[in-house]
Amino acid sequence: MSPSPGSPPTSSARSSATRPSASPTRTSTPNATSRCSPSRTPPDEPTALTVGRGARYKGVDLLVEAWPRVRERHPEATLHVAGAGHPDRYDEVPGVERHGFVEEARLVELFAESALFVQPSRMDTFPVSTLEALCAGRVPVVTETAGTCSEVRALDPALVVEPTSRALAAGVNRAFDRPPGERATLAAQARERGRTFDAATRRAAFRRAFADVVRRL
Repeated sequence: MSPSPGSPPTSSARSSATRPSASPTRTSTPNATSRCSPSRTPPDEPTALTVGRGARYKGVDLLVEAWPRVRERHPEATLHVAGAGHPDRYDEVPGVERHGFVEEARLVELFAESALFVQPSRMDTFPVSTLEALCAGRVPVVTETAGTCSEVRALDPALVVEPTSRALAAGVNRAFDRPPGERATLAAQARERGRTFDAATRRAAFRRAFADVVRRL
């Protein structure tokens, strides 16, 4: 039986902006880490990025609903929404910029232009876009219902929030409120954690685990 349009895919399907298909195929983490490594440091401006198609489980509607609360505290805050299928009404929300489907080169630019990444999923097994953000050295705010919350909680538990618009607004505001030095340190820690998911590190971990199994036989 096929899943409903707003439910999470049962296979390893990717919901990022880099494929316009209704059932996009997830790219591998090594590819994600290689293309999302901006050379410049995160900007000081309150700019955030979210990546994913317009399915309900991705929770982008919650983040867009939260944005007016973010701008009450940070009037210049901008939210970039990358991914196909998001409604036109998002364009009416001050500070929200809807990009639709973007090519990989543009996605790299959006990561580079953003100080913060937000994963607002109502439910998500292990969204690759969060790992891309870590590899790019971007501080992530994620919901506790996204599988990547374990990685983000290891950076700072305050970066993990409930899947509600109010909690997302509070989490984004806390992240924007951090002093520049603290944000830079957290961004560097995010990049280091993201590197544990690159191809070489994963292969080395597999070899160690396999060798350990062989020794136990």
